[in-house]
Formats: sequence, C-alpha cells, structure tokens
Amino acid sequence: METKRTVHMRDHKDESGNKRGFKFGEVLGEKTDEELKEMLKSLYADERKLSYQRRLIHGRIDILKEELVRRLKQKLERGEAIAEDLDIEDLTRILAHPSPPLLEPDINEEV
Repeated sequence: METKRTVHMRDHKDESGNKRGFKFGEVLGEKTDEELKEMLKSLYADERKLSYQRRLIHGRIDILKEELVRRLKQKLERGEAIAEDLDIEDLTRILAHPSPPLLEPDINEEV
C-alpha cells in the first residue's frame, strides 16, 4: 500500500503573485514525476534569486562598514575624538534604560 505524503509549507508565489512550487497541504504522492521535477526546479530558481540578493546586501553592508572604519581612522590621524559627547550621552542613556523581558520562543509557531 502506497503512503501519501502531505507537504507542510505555506503557499509560495512568484513576483507576479502566481502560485508556484506547491501549496500547503498538497499531497505529493498524487503528483507525476514531471510535476515534482518542475516544482523542484521552481524552488531552486527562487533559492538562487534569494541567495543573489543576500550576497548583494552583504556586499553593501561590507562597503558601509569599511567607509565608517576609514572615517574613524581619518579622525584618529587628525587627533580628533572618536566618541563625541553626544555619543557618550546616548550610550549612557541606552545602558541605563531597563531592557524588555526576554521572551521564550514559541516552538509551536509556524515558520
């Protein structure tokens, strides 16, 4: 007797809002091999796009960090203070403020 597998994922849509991949609760055992391959191909394409976007974002983060470091080095070379009074005041205020309570993650929450 063949066991039917049910997918437990949220609906997936492409940029135009059309559903791609597979739907929540869809029975994979009822799909043909070609349908499964097409679904997999679609998800791999999405993964490549997201990975590319992630690399771009991390590249921009690295560039911004390097610019800040460059500016700090210039300040040091000119003998300027790195931390201004305003920075110290803000940091003191932030550290003196009570932090919100830590929340335990809900392990039953859907991802």
